Amino acid sequence: MNFELIVYTAVALEPQQQQRLQLELQEKYQTEGVIFLVDPSLIGGMKLVFRDRIEDYSLQAKLRAMKKHLTSEE
Repeated sequence: MNFELIVYTAVALEPQQQQRLQLELQEKYQTEGVIFLVDPSLIGGMKLVFRDRIEDYSLQAKLRAMKKHLTSEE
């Protein structure tokens, strides 16, 4: 199976959570190929990789954005 959508989470999801999320994502992105991977560096939340698009809802991304905002000169 070709996985068009990769879901990275900081911790492994429970089977029920994974199944529910998979159904929602399959409907939203019109794809059948969904794979779930664990990436502890995300700290929390998730990151979606769909074809050439990345949607990052992780705590790591939020902290990175906060750091950039706090260290930028205004």
